[in-house]
Amino acid sequence: MVADTENIITYTLKNNNDSSVSFYQDLSGFTTRFEVYFNETFGLVLDDYLNFLNLHRIETLRDRREYMFDWLAFGVLWRQYISTAVGVNAVSTRLLTNLYFLRRKYKKFKPAIDRVRGILSTLLLTPNTTRHFSNIPLKISTVHKFINYLDATGEFREEVKRLNVILKFLKHVGAEKTESIIEKTIEFSGWFKDVSQQEFNTCTPFVESFIATRAQSHRWQEDYLFCRRGKIEYFLNMVGSELMNRAFASNFHQTNQKAVLLPACMRKHANDGQCKAKRISLDYVCSGCDKACNIYQYSQMGKEYGFNVHIIPHSSDFTAWLENFAKDRQVGVVGVACLLNLITGGLELKSLNIPAQCVFLDYCGCTNHWHESGIATDINPNQLLKVLDVSSNIRKLAAVA
Repeated sequence: MVADTENIITYTLKNNNDSSVSFYQDLSGFTTRFEVYFNETFGLVLDDYLNFLNLHRIETLRDRREYMFDWLAFGVLWRQYISTAVGVNAVSTRLLTNLYFLRRKYKKFKPAIDRVRGILSTLLLTPNTTRHFSNIPLKISTVHKFINYLDATGEFREEVKRLNVILKFLKHVGAEKTESIIEKTIEFSGWFKDVSQQEFNTCTPFVESFIATRAQSHRWQEDYLFCRRGKIEYFLNMVGSELMNRAFASNFHQTNQKAVLLPACMRKHANDGQCKAKRISLDYVCSGCDKACNIYQYSQMGKEYGFNVHIIPHSSDFTAWLENFAKDRQVGVVGVACLLNLITGGLELKSLNIPAQCVFLDYCGCTNHWHESGIATDINPNQLLKVLDVSSNIRKLAAVA
């Protein structure tokens, strides 16, 4: 499918190629390598954690790879945000968390709440780059501050749920073991930072320059922290999504219907008012107004391969939309989003027990966060068919790749 990749905003999975096929191959190999390293360096801690969850009936045990992601997220986000988190007082984090709850509950007040959150988030939560995480005490109280900070940002609502379970475990093992476990977590997340940078740095050529320049135009806005997220978080979401695809695959393939959720930024006419997609309940359905539109082409592919395509206007509409699918366990959902949005959406699907898989946008381009006029985004069609488990029937897609 034709796409404008000349203006790479922060990342591209095509990496100077005509297709992102090699990216997915590299990601698969790297994730397998990560699993091996994780089990070698942190496997005993994870075993203790799983025994704790099982013994105390905290939750029904999930796939081991899900817990690998939980601990990797703990380590990566600790490196990114703990220096800021320890300097933010509890009143500030509680206020911002409550405002985030209100914006999700009361949609009509969302614009006003977002203006307030944008100002307060910029003032209180912008990452501190002067204090190094190695100087932070590795205590239960620090973990509390860390989780409260992440919750206040509104960017990690599903991750926070899982980190709170980790917090229960750390309280159970006591102060001495907590320090040792956090040290191990920082150690393997450091390995991850170094090797993922080597593997995927060319996929994220302009993240740092975007943060230094264009992200500043989002200052005082609700998405300021989102637009400032660093390279390691892109890598975290790459590997996390692959881990989840592996963990969720069995349940997904047992469903007899498939739905593919495409973001509105994939429309050719997303920003010129010419899109004729029809609003039906919480999403849009393609009307076929332009055969060169990516949404139209995937809708046609859906007719051939037996899946339904739905257009989700914005990630903030995702939760309400999912409630429909949470009632029907026979529908497997493929979520499509940019790198920084996909993990939270995937974890939310899991929390609702919706069988799911995910596919990345090859690059970002929406007007909400990334580009003033917008760039029509796209995905890899072969990867979509692969997660749908119809790869054995893939035709030559050169005409649409």
